[in-house]
Amino acid sequence: MVISWKIIREMTYPCFKTRCVCLYLVIREAVGVTETVTFWSTFRPGGLFYGEGQGVLMTKDGSREIATITPQGIGRFTNQGQKVSIRGSVFFRTSSTGKLAFLNNVVGVFEYEADEAGNTIVKVGEWK
Repeated sequence: MVISWKIIREMTYPCFKTRCVCLYLVIREAVGVTETVTFWSTFRPGGLFYGEGQGVLMTKDGSREIATITPQGIGRFTNQGQKVSIRGSVFFRTSSTGKLAFLNNVVGVFEYEADEAGNTIVKVGEWK
């Protein structure tokens, strides 16, 4: 869910900052996590935009494990600007020795889709 956005600087194209909070399940280890991430993005010619972010994953089970994430991607608006489609990479880091330990130094590739109601589907695969 996007909880805020604002224009952070004017360049040739506007640059936007977006903060998101998401709840989901890390399938590999069946770990419920909360993701909080802040992105900035700027529009590019041809209807594309480029963005980068920084955020954290936190386990929901009370074990207090944390992993940091650094995503970047290129996307476009689809369906007359009502939907968003993004493809990119994400870097994971953690000092966890528990449920999130497998994420340390993992590089992933992702597909992100959001509809006009703000519903999202994110697929991340490890790049080996």
